[in-house]
Amino acid sequence: MLDNITIKWFDLRAKMVFAFVLVATLVAVTGAVGYVSVTSIDNETHLVEEDGRKMDASAEMIIAIKQQQTAVRDAQLGKSGAQAAFTEGNDYFDIQASTLETTDLSAQQQKRFTTIRSQQSEYNDLGQEFFEAKAAGNEDLAERTVTQMNQLEAGMEENAHSFEQAAQDDMEGQVALADRTARESHLAILALTVVAFIAAIAIGLFVARRIMSPVDQLSQAAAAASEGDLDTHPSTTTSKTTNSVGWSPPSRTCNGICAAFSANSIRSVGI
Repeated sequence: MLDNITIKWFDLRAKMVFAFVLVATLVAVTGAVGYVSVTSIDNETHLVEEDGRKMDASAEMIIAIKQQQTAVRDAQLGKSGAQAAFTEGNDYFDIQASTLETTDLSAQQQKRFTTIRSQQSEYNDLGQEFFEAKAAGNEDLAERTVTQMNQLEAGMEENAHSFEQAAQDDMEGQVALADRTARESHLAILALTVVAFIAAIAIGLFVARRIMSPVDQLSQAAAAASEGDLDTHPSTTTSKTTNSVGWSPPSRTCNGICAAFSANSIRSVGI
């Protein structure tokens, strides 16, 4: 008769599987949020790095322009090596311009960069005319050429500085965005972790209560029966609290056992 006290494991398993799936889902969502956040921050880091390259290249372009300007001033003063320095400045400008061309420029940056390259190309051509005029001893042509070069210098420098400032603004914006993304991700992961923790505890307590309640009743009845008290019976309620975990009425079976023992005891004493 005691073999009839069983648990319907199919019903219980379904509830426990649901509980574990719920907790696993919360953990998976937490992991997904973390992965998306890390990917977003990584992309923003690459953008910050690219903006830094733009700033460096534009700053070096300004240095190249200054080098060419200095070379022209030295040539006017009759210093040797001025033309070679002018050519080196042009080559250095081209290297930095090539670096900028490999970056992802916005429409505004591309427009300003195209203007700078056009101005520098014109400035370089005028510089070659200047040095040729100096070599030929044509000082009038050399001075007229320098005047034209001076008119281009201010525009080149202004555009180069504007390009550098725009790259710096973009970098600062990306850094701020990365910081905000990191903060929001930390809060989201923390909230999901807390929810998963609370859900796990709540589910554990719920399942434990549903399982232990009828077990406690059977234990009390068995303990009373072992002491000869066959009148203590577990509750035979069929409420959801007892049956929802999948018990096949063990309390009724236990009551039947106690009744059988009681009847046998009565017959054994001849009552």
